Amino acid sequence: MDYESLLGALVTLFIVSVVLERALTVLFHWRWWKRFCNGKGLKTVVAVAISWAVCSKYGFDVFAMMFGKEAGTGGYLVTALFVSGGSKLVLSVINQINAFKEQSGLRQN
Repeated sequence: MDYESLLGALVTLFIVSVVLERALTVLFHWRWWKRFCNGKGLKTVVAVAISWAVCSKYGFDVFAMMFGKEAGTGGYLVTALFVSGGSKLVLSVINQINAFKEQSGLRQN
């Protein structure tokens, strides 16, 4: 696995995360949701379920992308957990990887 593959997979993860985050915002701010589901701890369950459905439907397994492997159920689930964590989580991971790369002297100038 090279840095470009890793960064490409994480950028894709970020984009999917932003799209689903915005879509779920519409659902979670819907009057019906606020009336019947708000405060019942369902947001996380719904976010993970929808993220998993999207990841498995479109074969989006970030670990398979990074390591050049075949996509699978476990990879879809872990990818869905990252996606449902939101764009802020994914951006944090990207920043941590960039910081590690800079500290370890892997940055090419």
